[in-house]
Amino acid sequence: MLDNGKLWIANPETTEGVQNMITIMNSFTDKDDVEAYGQLTENLKIEFTMIFQKCTMQGEAHNQLHHFLIPIKDSFEGLKSEDLDQAQRAYYELKEHLKLYHQFFTS
Repeated sequence: MLDNGKLWIANPETTEGVQNMITIMNSFTDKDDVEAYGQLTENLKIEFTMIFQKCTMQGEAHNQLHHFLIPIKDSFEGLKSEDLDQAQRAYYELKEHLKLYHQFFTS
């Protein structure tokens, strides 16, 4: 949800981390190689961890950020699946989810 119709203010490091995840996803080209999804997951986890480490958000904005981040964490299991169809499905779902960030947050 929005902040009374406005975007939530995120700290710049959080926005940078999400943008880095979007860039990682957009540059991923090995969509037919199930093993490549494991490395993709590790690269995304690095950014995900940095978001948590550098987050200075508080209050309801912080709560809303967690609503956005939890599905990302949950997607890591599917991404690193040994089943190519499942990994691909998780990839496309995460890619769509990451697009939502800029609909709810700004720096």
